[in-house]
Amino acid sequence: MEISILGGPSKIPKPLFSRNFIRFQLFWSGFIVYILGGGLIAVDKKTLVHKFFSLVVITSVFQCFVAITQYFTQHSLGLAKLGEMKIPHIGAACFGMPDGSLWIFDRLFSVARGSKSIIRAYGTLPHPNVLGGFLVFSLFATYYLYQKSKNATYTTLLSFVLFFQTFSLFTTYSRSALFGWIIGSIVWFALNAWKAFLQKDKFQSSRIRSLALIIFTSFGICFFLFYPQLASRGGVVNYTQTLAQGADVERIAIQSIATSIVETKPLTGVGFNSYVLSMAEYGEASIPKIPVHNIFLLVTAETGILGLICFFLFLSLTAIRMVKRGLDLETITLFSIFIVFMFIGCCDYYLIDRPEGKPMFFITLGLIAMMGRKSSELVSIRKTVAVSV
Repeated sequence: MEISILGGPSKIPKPLFSRNFIRFQLFWSGFIVYILGGGLIAVDKKTLVHKFFSLVVITSVFQCFVAITQYFTQHSLGLAKLGEMKIPHIGAACFGMPDGSLWIFDRLFSVARGSKSIIRAYGTLPHPNVLGGFLVFSLFATYYLYQKSKNATYTTLLSFVLFFQTFSLFTTYSRSALFGWIIGSIVWFALNAWKAFLQKDKFQSSRIRSLALIIFTSFGICFFLFYPQLASRGGVVNYTQTLAQGADVERIAIQSIATSIVETKPLTGVGFNSYVLSMAEYGEASIPKIPVHNIFLLVTAETGILGLICFFLFLSLTAIRMVKRGLDLETITLFSIFIVFMFIGCCDYYLIDRPEGKPMFFITLGLIAMMGRKSSELVSIRKTVAVSV
């Protein structure tokens, strides 16, 4: 089976999971939202969010270390037991670079490299785009911890973590992650600045400015270090005659198949998890057999317009209830991540189709549902469960 996800064609093995196992994954995703949203884990919502974000940041530091080492060595690190793929030199998510340079210093110091293609960083995830999504997720978790911290040493440490995460994000060259990060950051800083203004909180205003300076500086440094590679990769600073343009042509072809499916079977679609299996009936055989890179179009193609309506209602009701709760740091951070995931969902499919993307997406939705409930509701639910047991 051939795939090409912003990195040229590559061979992947046949699916390892049965359809029943995939249905179990879907059930488990819904169950995560239920137990988190219902307050069945913890009544203290803010403490749970703080602990979860702390775990995400700690995990991201490990992923950053793996990603950066992979990028500068251009091969796997032998961490298969931790989930790392054996990255092939042929067929990996990569792009051409005429001089083989990995960053600006290779050109400044005339560092010669044997290959004229650059393998993007994977971390221990199945694709650089998935790693990019996780790193953006972890960046917002770090925003939260930085804004929450009152310890100068801890704040300084988080400043270095932010740069480390930003640097690693650039080595993934994931367009959806980079643009999603920018959009989500604008939302996060705007809402926090508005909250600080309404509350006339000078400390929070100062903390927001210092965090914005760290992010702007980190982005500027990384943009300078990787500018030639970003230009060669395409889709960020230029577009025509780049790998990104070719990848988008593929994506449009796959989207046209999804559109044909919706036109043919508007109410029911082709069936859950059957999009790839049905592609041959609606498109040319030469088109790569991968899901359409849009979660909303994918849901519609597989479950029909009724399925899309249910999906929209689920997302909308979850988000609206949280927004009505008011502005606090937890709500703003989760809402910003939600906006990022909605953008990424319009550009990729791993948030609902890949086992590595589902936890990020559905745990976030579960936390959003939890924050949208009043504390009294959560206490009531926990008492009910205790009595029934």
